[in-house]
Amino acid sequence: MPDRDLFVFDTRTDAPVATIDTLGTLLHGLAVDSKGRVYIAQTDARNDVNGRAGTKKHGLKEMENRAFLNRISSVGFEDDRATAPRFLDLEPLPPNHPAAGMALATPFAVQVSDDDSTLVATAAASDKVFTVDTATGAVLGRVGVGAGPRGIALESRSGKAAEAWVLNALANTVSVVDVADAKNPKVVATIALEDPTHPVFKRGRIAFNTAAASTTGTFSCASCHPDGHTDQLLWVLVTPVVTGGNQIMPRSTMPVRGLPDTAPFHWDGIPGDPY
Repeated sequence: MPDRDLFVFDTRTDAPVATIDTLGTLLHGLAVDSKGRVYIAQTDARNDVNGRAGTKKHGLKEMENRAFLNRISSVGFEDDRATAPRFLDLEPLPPNHPAAGMALATPFAVQVSDDDSTLVATAAASDKVFTVDTATGAVLGRVGVGAGPRGIALESRSGKAAEAWVLNALANTVSVVDVADAKNPKVVATIALEDPTHPVFKRGRIAFNTAAASTTGTFSCASCHPDGHTDQLLWVLVTPVVTGGNQIMPRSTMPVRGLPDTAPFHWDGIPGDPY
């Protein structure tokens, strides 16, 4: 399928200028520095590693439970033409895995300091805010915040990142984070917002979106079903062999919206076990 990721327009004429692909699978937050370099928080699906059906019977085991790579994509422009994408990997690449508590699952919001030196971003499924050196791509520091951090407003002082206001969408709080020392970000205040959500629904949303349920801490249920929708990708799971053959049927990700009180069928018509 065409993988068109980033669209650039002339704001004076609304005319399209450029289209850039191969930047990732699910793209979330975007920031642009003073030189026009774009940073995109994204997850890159590894279903190409997983996608061997037939008698090989591949599943998540072959991916070592690393269904996604958590990254920030970076792309610059020269003479209105995009340069080759640069990928800032936020975790060790398979077969290596992040240490316990060090994963940065589902990069979501990203902002860049006024001097272009530091990125401040959220890992929505790991409940963390982290900082990145734009020159080296290295993760400098991280700190835990509320559940589901998604939005960031960043204040710079003398060009340097100073303070980040972070919306924790699932906790329904705002964390104020001191990022002046990029290697040691600190939460200095937490502001609770009015929240009419039923506690049971709230716990369910958090469980659905947390990567703590995966053995590697790198992805959650919402990684394939963002906000209950679908990533539209094909995956090969440990499922029944197709009738009359020896192949496992690849499955496209189903949306989970609108499923209460319906029979638990997959796209291939095989009943599933909701428990």
